[in-house]
Amino acid sequence: MGKLDGKVAIVTGASRGIGKAVAIGFAREGARVVVCGRTTDAGMGDAGAAPLSIEAAAREIEALGGEALAIACDVTDETQVGDMVSRTIREWGRIDVLLNNAGLKWGRSIDDTPLEKWRDVFNTNVHGVYICTMAVLPHMREQRSGSILTVSSSQAQSEKAGGAVYAASKAAADRFMIKLAAELKGEGIAVNALYPGSTLTELALQRSGGDRGGRQTAEEKKIIPACVYLAGQTGEGITGRILDQADFEVSWP
Repeated sequence: MGKLDGKVAIVTGASRGIGKAVAIGFAREGARVVVCGRTTDAGMGDAGAAPLSIEAAAREIEALGGEALAIACDVTDETQVGDMVSRTIREWGRIDVLLNNAGLKWGRSIDDTPLEKWRDVFNTNVHGVYICTMAVLPHMREQRSGSILTVSSSQAQSEKAGGAVYAASKAAADRFMIKLAAELKGEGIAVNALYPGSTLTELALQRSGGDRGGRQTAEEKKIIPACVYLAGQTGEGITGRILDQADFEVSWP
């Protein structure tokens, strides 16, 4: 028996990195997983199947005996998100878990952050979280159960110079999760944010020429078990919290 048997989970930004790792982790625990993202096989044109596409991630899940649905979706586009959620309901009849993982990082100084870039970061990291959350919320409310989890960052609380727009966007997402949890009290829905810490992804490893820089992958950290645990929560469990994966099974649950 898996910890997420019978549940349907949507994971955004799931073609690579943390999103892909957690999507596979959810599937290993019995969840049917919607693998959501912008990178598709079709987008590669003549290059054929993309190794870091949503379809490739879905194929990995299916190879493990799991069920996956790859849906191309830009989380900043309300129509695309609505279509993705509607298809999930048509195919599987429910939504139990939303992992808001899609994100845009910008670590430069404020002098190196034009307004267009500020808007881009907020559009993905804040508006995207809002759009996806509001799209699944009616279904979770109807079920009177569910878990909404946003992958955030400790940069939201950092006092170090640099990356102001990224930090501000993650702080905004954190507060949205906390306030939403308070508003949903008594409705059976858990709402939390998780800090994954600096994580080595496939693209980062490629760009560094194989230099890990002391970083660990999502599989080597506690990100997957922490996300699985939080995905299984309801409003009667852990909710309204900002949690660090490094503290999982240390100071929480």
